[in-house]
Amino acid sequence: MVKILVVSHSCLSSSARLKLLELIKFGYNIGLVLPSNWISKDFSSSMLISPTNLEKEIKFFTAPVIRSGHPASHFYPPGWLKYVLMRFKPDIVQVEQEIFSPVSAEVSLWLHLTSTKYINLGFENIRRKLCTSQLLLKKIVINRADALICRNQEGAAISQEEGFRGPILIAPVVGVDPNLFSPELRKLSNSVMTIGFAGRLVREKGADILIKAAKELQKSNIRLKLLFIGDGPEKGNLQKLAYDLELESDIEWKGYCPFEKMPDAMSEIDALVLPSRSTTNWWEQFGMVLAQAMMMGIPVIGSDCGAIPDVIARKDAVFREEDVFGLSELLRRLVEDDRWREDLSIHNRQRALTNYSNQALANQYQKLYRKLLSVKKIDQEGLR
Repeated sequence: MVKILVVSHSCLSSSARLKLLELIKFGYNIGLVLPSNWISKDFSSSMLISPTNLEKEIKFFTAPVIRSGHPASHFYPPGWLKYVLMRFKPDIVQVEQEIFSPVSAEVSLWLHLTSTKYINLGFENIRRKLCTSQLLLKKIVINRADALICRNQEGAAISQEEGFRGPILIAPVVGVDPNLFSPELRKLSNSVMTIGFAGRLVREKGADILIKAAKELQKSNIRLKLLFIGDGPEKGNLQKLAYDLELESDIEWKGYCPFEKMPDAMSEIDALVLPSRSTTNWWEQFGMVLAQAMMMGIPVIGSDCGAIPDVIARKDAVFREEDVFGLSELLRRLVEDDRWREDLSIHNRQRALTNYSNQALANQYQKLYRKLLSVKKIDQEGLR
């Protein structure tokens, strides 16, 4: 049985581990390395409760990390990852940390003189200025990795520009459960259409653009209800903007929503908008709320920031960043064109099932595994 060792602090979340259960169905033996002391704003080690019956097929390895809560700079005790590698003896190691992280580099170094296949899964999609130590760590990983999994096209392009010549799979990090995010949960509005926004209330997410677009439609006697799912430092400014534009009665602020309640929250909206804007150090890397809404068959509209157009894969549902009028026209079409709205719904559900479900994600991974292991087999036969 082929052994896959996954190193990922993100898999502290049970939703992130669902793809591993799908990989087990393909016949893989899965090991999982997790920090035992992780605390961050997104999740903590306390989320890893006793594994479910299904997860008992996964071999868990846990240890405290230095710099807990820092995704790109934490690391395990010296020598501990080598101990895990020697004990589990994986055929493939998949590290789900940035390519310039200490964890990625340490695994690369321990695997340097072995035939074990190494995959690094990264998130970055901008040419970020790195310090000297990070540049060194990135070089170590690029020189050793057999394949990369990038969250977006931009990340793949950057890796190739920096010298990586192996196979690159473009895929999300976490899949979406089609049973949890089910179209059957949707509660369509009978009168005023409800447009949802889900995410952090920070400037780069562009919630203000949605509010301004709703005001443009109001000038044409088209009324919308806006539902904001999320919280953040811009909430006060957004509420003031809504007040100034006399839209406060048409907006509901739902606040922070934990993952397990997200399907219920999304069931209240008729469409979802992700109006992100680029900054000097941030582009939209994927937009998981898009995939979740699409899985429910909810029409989605997004700006052309970062990976959003690739995730949606519908040019007629994308507007230019900061273009309030462009967004207002798409919202107008949602209200007035029933056929287009239904077409978006069907497209979204099918695309999500094909590309963003845990089953689809595991299928993409296993194709990459088979490709790498077939190369390994050829290399071994050539040595005989």
